Amino acid sequence: PKHEESSINIRCTLALHREGVGFSIVYVGMSRKYLRTDVEQIRSFADALPSGVMTLTVMGNDIRVMYVSGWFLRRLGMEEAAVYERMDQNVFFMMPQEDQKRMITLVGEMGALKKPKPLAMRVTLLAGDKKTKIPCHMSVTAVCKDGSRTVLYLTFDEISDVIQEAEREKKKEIRALKAKLAGKPQAADAGAIEES
Repeated sequence: PKHEESSINIRCTLALHREGVGFSIVYVGMSRKYLRTDVEQIRSFADALPSGVMTLTVMGNDIRVMYVSGWFLRRLGMEEAAVYERMDQNVFFMMPQEDQKRMITLVGEMGALKKPKPLAMRVTLLAGDKKTKIPCHMSVTAVCKDGSRTVLYLTFDEISDVIQEAEREKKKEIRALKAKLAGKPQAADAGAIEES
C-alpha cells in the first residue's frame, strides 16, 4: 500500500536494567515489508561494520558486556561463546595489561561522572594467538546514565598499515630532529672552544 511506501524509519535506543545485570533493547520502527525483526536488522548491520562495536554496563567496579559485534570474533579469531566466556572473567582480556588497566580506569571514571563526555584513545588488541597485534583507535560514549548504572558504547577502528607506516616515519623524523637539535649546541660549543 502507498502508506507503507511513504513510512519513515525511526530509531530509538532503550536500555533496561535489573538486579545489577544490564539488558539492552534496541527498537527500530520499520515498515512491514522487512522480513527480519528490528533487532536482527540492527545486529546484522553492526556485525557487517568494518569496525568493532561493544556495549558495556558499568555499575561501580562492576563492568558487564551487553553486546560485542562480529568484528571482534573475526579479528580475534575466536568463537562467540569463547569471547563472551572470557569477557565474563575480564572484559578487556584481548588487550595487553597496560591497555587493560587504562580501559578499566577510563570506563570506571565514565561510570562515576554525572555527565561524561565522549573520549578516544589508541589501544592494541591481541588476537586469539596472543602474538598478532591489532592497533586500534577506540572511542567511548555514555549513552544512558541511570543512577549508579551507565551504559557505554565503544567503537574500535583498526589503524591501517598505511597509517601505521606514516606514524613510524613521523616518529623517525622527530627522533632525527631531536638528535640534530641535541647535537647542534654541542657542535657550537666545540667551535667556540677552537676559536679561543
